[in-house]
Amino acid sequence: MLYETSPTDIDQVLKSFAQELGITDMARISPINIPVEDWVLLKCQYGCPNYRRRLTCPPYSPEPSRTRTILGDYSMAFLLRYDVPTVTTEADMKIQEDGLIKAWEAFLRLEQFSFLNGYNKAFVFGLNHCPGCHTCAAESGEILCKHPLQARPSLEACGINVQKLTGFAGWTGRLKGQNIMQDDNNISLISLLLLE
Repeated sequence: MLYETSPTDIDQVLKSFAQELGITDMARISPINIPVEDWVLLKCQYGCPNYRRRLTCPPYSPEPSRTRTILGDYSMAFLLRYDVPTVTTEADMKIQEDGLIKAWEAFLRLEQFSFLNGYNKAFVFGLNHCPGCHTCAAESGEILCKHPLQARPSLEACGINVQKLTGFAGWTGRLKGQNIMQDDNNISLISLLLLE
């Protein structure tokens, strides 16, 4: 164990480490308040180019019924936010891609940190799709992931209503990139860390 933590100070220890990793904000919520809704997968199936092309996306990711069962195994959940620049020019594309990878790495490091501090069931959700491979094994007809230590399904891929979830954390109106017409300079990448 890297730090001696009790249930009362885990919030502060995690928040401190999250800030070191560049995570913009973190809010503790109850796992029973995480909104898992069947309709969310419709947005994956009809509208997302990653559907059936990524092992971290539907139909390979946990279905909403399984997600509800999994959430029942956890007593703590931390909503995570990492802000990255929006894409306005071709040159910004690389900056945003780098930001996505940095956010992904920060979330995975927070999961690992939690695991090493005695939370052996620590699990963090991914972002959009796994950045581990340009072409996922699912798209090339393989059934095994090449980067299983990095691959995580996104919140939406598991049926979690992210907009409602961020509302529970009091982040409504504070998220970046929610109104493209207002030229936000950042976009908020959202993840969730589960602990028991």
